[in-house]
Amino acid sequence: MKAFIVGMILFAYQGYAQKGVSMFMNKDFEFSFRDSALYYRTGDMELGFPRGPIEDFYLSGKLLRKLSYTHEYQPEGDYWEFYESGKKKEKGYYENGNYFLHSYWDESGLRTVKKGFGRITYFYENGKKKAEGYIEHGRKAGMWIYYFRNEQKSEIWEYKEDEELLITAWDKKGRMVVENGNGNYKRHYGNGVIQCAGSFQQGRKHGKWVWNFSNGKTERTGEFSEGLETGTHIYYFNNGTSRMKINYQDGKLHGILIKYHLNGRIQSSCEYKAGEMSEALRRFDEYGNRIPQEDNQDDHPHWQNFNSRIVKTTYF
Repeated sequence: MKAFIVGMILFAYQGYAQKGVSMFMNKDFEFSFRDSALYYRTGDMELGFPRGPIEDFYLSGKLLRKLSYTHEYQPEGDYWEFYESGKKKEKGYYENGNYFLHSYWDESGLRTVKKGFGRITYFYENGKKKAEGYIEHGRKAGMWIYYFRNEQKSEIWEYKEDEELLITAWDKKGRMVVENGNGNYKRHYGNGVIQCAGSFQQGRKHGKWVWNFSNGKTERTGEFSEGLETGTHIYYFNNGTSRMKINYQDGKLHGILIKYHLNGRIQSSCEYKAGEMSEALRRFDEYGNRIPQEDNQDDHPHWQNFNSRIVKTTYF
């Protein structure tokens, strides 16, 4: 069942309706009404999640970026981003849920990242510095510094080959909330709603963590132990019903994994042991009827994509 999260409200803006607008977005790329929007999106939105080819535009109609999402709502394949002037800004690709940066150009056209290596500085739309650091093999490497919109430091992360560690974090009042990798952490959307909250221990997620949609409803809950997922992690649709239940042991998929239809019935399920699939995928329609195996033999669930590591966010 298709659901365009902005609904017909957005289509009341005739100038954009003809372009197939599926949602407007504010400066933080969150859902927005037209009068406070800076960008808009075209493409298919299912239950608030992008699916298939997606293109985002500046309100001027100039292309901002384009990419594609899988049926599991994960980005996959080529990624392109452009300045409003039409000049190239960024080129990369998604593979198994991970983002790899190939090239980056500043507004003058200078290419500061070439073939996955270089230094990069991101800016807010108001020209203030947002983040800066090095890229190696297409991934963030070494120390990265992030800033609030007033260019006050917000976070310092260290990116290693196999993990990322939070070193220091401050709130908007300049108070240090994470020091030497230890402390309680919160990240907020631009509208003030908590985006995620939890604790860090030696730079790694530890204990209970909660992620929310920008409307304040819970998006995901789960436990971590020294940075590794453990126990049951639950994902939700933005209407509050369960979307997926995934079980982990020492950071590896372990146990029953279930995906749900919006009506609450099971859509698919399978079982993992120590990171390896031990039971074949079973699929069901919205009425609970089993879909024959020959009809879904190529439909691997790709549960590995649903991990805690954020490689590229909407912000940088």
